[in-house]
Amino acid sequence: MTLVRPVEPTDISLSPPPPEDMAGLLVDLSDESPPVRRRAAHNLARTGEPQAIAALCARAGVETDETVLETILTMVMGCRGRATVEGLLPYLASDNPSLRNGVADVLRAMPEAIGPHVEEVLSDHDPAVRIMGIGLLAGLPDPRVSGWLVEVIGRDDDFNVCAAAVDVLAEVGEPAALPALKRLPTRFPGVPFLEFAIHTAVSRIGNGEGKRGAP
Repeated sequence: MTLVRPVEPTDISLSPPPPEDMAGLLVDLSDESPPVRRRAAHNLARTGEPQAIAALCARAGVETDETVLETILTMVMGCRGRATVEGLLPYLASDNPSLRNGVADVLRAMPEAIGPHVEEVLSDHDPAVRIMGIGLLAGLPDPRVSGWLVEVIGRDDDFNVCAAAVDVLAEVGEPAALPALKRLPTRFPGVPFLEFAIHTAVSRIGNGEGKRGAP
């Protein structure tokens, strides 16, 4: 699912609708008609109200119409902040690829709100969630990113999780990550693909090509 980002974040200063209107929009969000649900999603997001954001995030988890889901995720992308992130994070474990990937797109658009939740995601019991979390780190403007990834390759027992971390370290790794990268083959010996990825990451970081490793 490719989301169309709003030109500007939702203006949360807009006055919320009267209680009866808000109640009507919440009812419409579960209407049997997809166009009605899309309109409700649009209008709810424009309020910026926590109740509206929570309702939209909850609806995303059960929505079956692709166009409505896309509308919901596109609209909440403009509602940047803690409520949106916390409402969407659980869907990184969804079996619905449209929801899972759409949520990842939304979260990448609000890196400033992701930081407090990184360690939680990287410690999730589901390797797929940990991999999705690693993917979010590539664009996260946080000086802890390289350190978080080093912790992953030092402790995670899932090969695919570690391989994903190596790929991102090749882009954003700092020189301090080099010792951990060089030790990683001892945890997963005899895997040519991983050895090549590690070599690439080490070379890029050593040459100052990593975004965070560059002088």
